[in-house]
Amino acid sequence: MRQLSRCAVNKVFQITVLTFAMCIASHVQAQSVTPMRGVAKSFTDEFAIRLTVGNPYKRPIQFDVRVYDEHFEPVDATVGAGVVRIGAEGTRQVTVRVPFLGESSRKVRVCAEGYFGRDNKSAVRTQVCGRFLGQQVGQ
Repeated sequence: MRQLSRCAVNKVFQITVLTFAMCIASHVQAQSVTPMRGVAKSFTDEFAIRLTVGNPYKRPIQFDVRVYDEHFEPVDATVGAGVVRIGAEGTRQVTVRVPFLGESSRKVRVCAEGYFGRDNKSAVRTQVCGRFLGQQVGQ
């Protein structure tokens, strides 16, 4: 019986791993926030962003919508529905209002954080964020 060379065995292994990864990736789903980035212009002392949070899973999931600055420090913003429960494969729109705090522009990240598990001890947290720039015009 003929032995395979080390290079051939390595190639077969790589093809097997790649095929396995492609099979798994075809079944992977991810929660979503749309849009993922944008610019909001405002004439007032705050700007608003309307997002759509998506749940691709086959069961309802609770999402916390949180606002962070560009360094992921929490921002004191008003979130229309800070905690939303989205049904299986559903979406929900959320409005966020962010103050300028005396600046003419402000960069923020708005994140949807999903929780899987029956209690806080075994929960897995997922997070997807969009980046936004708020610009105050007319100042």
